[in-house]
Amino acid sequence: MVRFYDPNIEAWHCVWIAPLSRVVQTFTARRAGDEIILEGKNADGFLERWIFSEITPNSFNWRAVESRDQGQTWHLDQRIWAVRISPEK
Repeated sequence: MVRFYDPNIEAWHCVWIAPLSRVVQTFTARRAGDEIILEGKNADGFLERWIFSEITPNSFNWRAVESRDQGQTWHLDQRIWAVRISPEK
């Protein structure tokens, strides 16, 4: 992911690239309470949010939600619970 902070909108511009599936998605990312929310459109043109929550130094919850009705309703597309693995010494 490539990202940079834009002080004019007080948010991050993010570009996620998946070379094998030839997908490029752009997002705008902001903190919302205890979460970080990336908002953009997916490859099919629907609104998408990637939401990072329950963030600790060793783990976080990530979910992708999609709206096919311009943000009226959202449905869960993917969910990942990530845990940091300490490298072997």
